[in-house]
Amino acid sequence: DNRICPRCSSDNVVAHGRERNGRRRFRCRAEGCGRTFNTLTGTPLARAKKPTLWSRYCGYMADHLSVRGIK
Repeated sequence: DNRICPRCSSDNVVAHGRERNGRRRFRCRAEGCGRTFNTLTGTPLARAKKPTLWSRYCGYMADHLSVRGIK
């Protein structure tokens, strides 16, 4: 995989473990950066509590159902 750091745009990136939910983390090895990030960093789902459910939620909302009623 060709990962690019969202902060400095360097391609000097290595795998850096996994999060609790199994999503892979990466670390930028560029001099002066050193940031860690995952595949959702920089997307609207980056800090979502349950990103796997959002596609289903959007489908329900397109059908004019409330998020509260989806549970």
